Amino acid sequence: ESFSDKARLSGDDLVGRVLGSLAQDGRWHRTWSRELVRILMADDASNRAVLERWMRAWADPVDEALGPLARVLGVEGPKAGRALDSSS
Repeated sequence: ESFSDKARLSGDDLVGRVLGSLAQDGRWHRTWSRELVRILMADDASNRAVLERWMRAWADPVDEALGPLARVLGVEGPKAGRALDSSS
C-alpha cells in the first residue's frame, strides 16, 4: 500500500493525488537515471569509479536526512533511505 493509497483511504483525496503524482515523478526520475548510468558505464569503464565515489559520498547524508522519516514509518537501521525508496 502506497502513501497515496493511505491518504485516499483516510479520506484525503487531494493529498492522495499529490502523493501519487510525486511517486509517478520519482519513478520517471529513477528510470532515466538508471538509463544514464547504463550509458555512462557502456561508454567508458572509468566512469564506474566516478559513479561509485559519488554514491559513497552521498549515501550517508541521504540516510541521515531520511532517518527521521524512516523512524516515523517504522523503517529502522542502516540504509533506511533505500528502504523508503520502495515504499512509495
